[in-house]
Amino acid sequence: MNEQFEYLPEDKQERILNAALEIFSKYDYKHASTEEIASKAGISKGMLFYYFHNKKSLYLYLYDYCEKMALQQVCDEAFYSLDDYFDILEYSARKKAKIIEKNPYFMDFAVRAFYSAKEDVSEELQKTNTERTGQLLVYFKNADLSKFVEGTDIEELTHMLLWMTDGYMNEKRRSGLPIKSEELMNDFHRWINMFRSLVYKKEYMHGGYDGTN
Repeated sequence: MNEQFEYLPEDKQERILNAALEIFSKYDYKHASTEEIASKAGISKGMLFYYFHNKKSLYLYLYDYCEKMALQQVCDEAFYSLDDYFDILEYSARKKAKIIEKNPYFMDFAVRAFYSAKEDVSEELQKTNTERTGQLLVYFKNADLSKFVEGTDIEELTHMLLWMTDGYMNEKRRSGLPIKSEELMNDFHRWINMFRSLVYKKEYMHGGYDGTN
């Protein structure tokens, strides 16, 4: 818990978190400067460590914050009205793309943190990622699974699409290329249609989320 931080006014919390998001997205964990984060947030380094006991605490809090922010944006009334597995996937992806448009550091940080290795935070992050991957199917509790051809492993399919998306983003990061949300969505839409044709019964192969919300 970070009670001292939680008591701060919302605008000040956002200022600190946005500063941390920017620095942690630009540098790996070791080389990200807490002094620079504090400076960008308009507070002293001492106050930063008053709110967060150390650098690791700040990093893990930020990772959890990003996950919660994504859930709040995605899981709205329209989301729960969807009952098509692939429409749910695409709706979620488009909502997250809108977050990226508002805060370009969100995706860079999320990808960097997800693939963290041999850093002081890596073990905790990998544990968190494993737990969240196991909870993925909760997203699809309203999905009409009768559309799938018999024998389809929904959990395996979900993991495959996740791995494809993660691999795409990791390749972009390793090559130094920017992750453009619209480009990612175009590719993601194409992947979804491809998988839809492979695992849906013939009468459900067409259609799909139109991206208007």
